[in-house]
Amino acid sequence: MVENSISGLKYAFDLGIRAVEFDVVISKDNIPILFHDYRLNPDLVKDSSGNWITDKKMKLRDLTYEEISKYTIESVKPDTKYAKRFKNQQSAKGEKIPKLTDFFKLVTKDKYKDAFLNLEIKSTFLSMISAALLGLAIITVSGHVQGSALHDAAHDVRHTAGFPCH
Repeated sequence: MVENSISGLKYAFDLGIRAVEFDVVISKDNIPILFHDYRLNPDLVKDSSGNWITDKKMKLRDLTYEEISKYTIESVKPDTKYAKRFKNQQSAKGEKIPKLTDFFKLVTKDKYKDAFLNLEIKSTFLSMISAALLGLAIITVSGHVQGSALHDAAHDVRHTAGFPCH
């Protein structure tokens, strides 16, 4: 399964893995999405017609989530360094680049609620604060990680950004 995909992360959890690292990039319209690179990767991404993209310069921060959602990450392009390195990778037909909220919906299910999440934010400082606060709000609402070090980190992020802390 392709990294940072919902099916890939679910597959890892179903294997019994309880700690995952994933990457978050912020879209043009400030939607936190799961993706390893700052740009759409032609070795991993297909367009809405099912063709491998060729533009290596498409930055995710320059695209809205609506634009990003037209691409798929269902497999690795054959004959690339990724294909050679991950020979046994399974494809996931129609897999889209997920929003962070999609992933949080997965990990708030009882079956996955004991997962340890290592989120790496790959964006500007202001975008990072937006993503962190969104993620913390979702976790707090779900009751998933209250009272943890993440709660303390939320306080630090809010304080650093000048938001009120309670």
